[in-house]
Amino acid sequence: MEFDKNAIKEICLRVIEMEEDEIGMDEEFRSFSHIDSLKALDLMTEIERHFQIKLPEKILREFETINGVIAAVERHVSAETMVS
Repeated sequence: MEFDKNAIKEICLRVIEMEEDEIGMDEEFRSFSHIDSLKALDLMTEIERHFQIKLPEKILREFETINGVIAAVERHVSAETMVS
């Protein structure tokens, strides 16, 4: 299964309540005071809902940047595909 990176980016921006010009793809979420662990959990839930997948909770540690979220989701899906 291949994921639309732009869709993941849009979900990230919506959940963290920012516009594309307010945060870079590699800018760490923790540098913004309003992005906390609850936002990361919301982000994981929205990605699961949108793509109809189940992500392990440990993946939250990788949700540090938008590109980090994209890479983590792709890596998880690739690993799941190889196991199936």
